[in-house]
Amino acid sequence: LASPTIQSILADQNNEWPAVPDVRVTGPMRDWSDFKRSTTNVAVYGTNQARAITVWDRVGFP
Repeated sequence: LASPTIQSILADQNNEWPAVPDVRVTGPMRDWSDFKRSTTNVAVYGTNQARAITVWDRVGFP
């Protein structure tokens, strides 16, 4: 799924941004080609999930 060929097919068929940086954006997403990818390390989301839920519970977040 992470090969450039497969990413190109998936991105084109699903109108999504390719996960592989060197894959060219095609289709309707091309109109948004000035989109800047986030540099956030998404692994941090999982690391902080338990802490976030604790905070939500304390403040009564639905």
